[in-house]
Amino acid sequence: MILLHETETPHYLPVLGLQKGHPVWHAISSLPGANGAIELLQMARKIGAHDCWIQDAGSYREHFDLFKNSVEIALALGAVRATTSEIGAVLKLKKGQYPDENAIISSVTSSQMKSIIYSASQRAPSFFTLCETAAQNILNFFLCRNGAFQSAAILCGPGGTGLVGIALARAAAKKSLPADIYLINRNHTLTENEHSIIQNLEQSGAHIFTHIPAKNELARYQYLFDALLGNGSVSEPYGAVASAIFALQQYPQNTIAIDLPSGMDPDERGVYDLCVCAAETYIITLPRRCHTHTFSEQYTGKPLMVMSGADKKAIKSVSAGIGANVPLQGYFALLRRQLAEAQDFSSEWTRFIADLR
Repeated sequence: MILLHETETPHYLPVLGLQKGHPVWHAISSLPGANGAIELLQMARKIGAHDCWIQDAGSYREHFDLFKNSVEIALALGAVRATTSEIGAVLKLKKGQYPDENAIISSVTSSQMKSIIYSASQRAPSFFTLCETAAQNILNFFLCRNGAFQSAAILCGPGGTGLVGIALARAAAKKSLPADIYLINRNHTLTENEHSIIQNLEQSGAHIFTHIPAKNELARYQYLFDALLGNGSVSEPYGAVASAIFALQQYPQNTIAIDLPSGMDPDERGVYDLCVCAAETYIITLPRRCHTHTFSEQYTGKPLMVMSGADKKAIKSVSAGIGANVPLQGYFALLRRQLAEAQDFSSEWTRFIADLR
């Protein structure tokens, strides 16, 4: 049986249009162990929710947060309201029944991620500071896994991911690691700070290119870092960026994707015709919806999480759909499992999404 426990929204959730203190319902299965998880996921899928929206996945507190019309849909599907004491008794029964290996990775949409970065930027000295933190963490993580490189090329696109790529080159230079930069569609968007970084890189011996690399040109590098497109990749790549992606496609075993492989939609639209295939993907801050889909596996290689410096308040201010099982520091490997693809949108799902917006 699915139990609905009414509580209050703990944070202001602008994406959902909810103020702090607004009602929210926890949907919890009364069954212990795996049977409870199955029942809970079945109910969520009927509503139209994704598996990865689950909260406290893999624990006895496993639940979904329901808002507004979604509660009425759950009640129509057979869920029942429960008191605090009734929920407490169920949680006591379920405690210790869930092995950690059944945990579902929580993920966010591209718009949620943009809101998180915006919120984090309000608390940081600058957006570039966040990018520098991400770049430093990426480099340290890479060196721990693969050791120092003899040569690397970083392909930087026009957005925030490209800025992380520029910061990554500076971090490498500080460690005397040779890294060249390809500025793809970025020259006209360089800030004064970025110009200064690039001048320092040139003085340290790094090569700064503004042309599109040919595929044989990239063969001389030991590693290739894809920082072309990131969270904002919501349309088919075109022009110089598309040509750079085509060149990178020739070296899947040498490519490290930053945030997501360029040419992959961050939400649920899938992979575009041109998409980078990477050996590893270093996801910044939180995984997007695309990272948790099984179809992404052939493009992301091994997906790993790297924290960018976005704090807990920035994450929690965006959406209660982000599970509490997401670490807020350190690094971890993202494990995939089958998720509800929600290919057939029911009328309930349409109303649910419209209500959230």
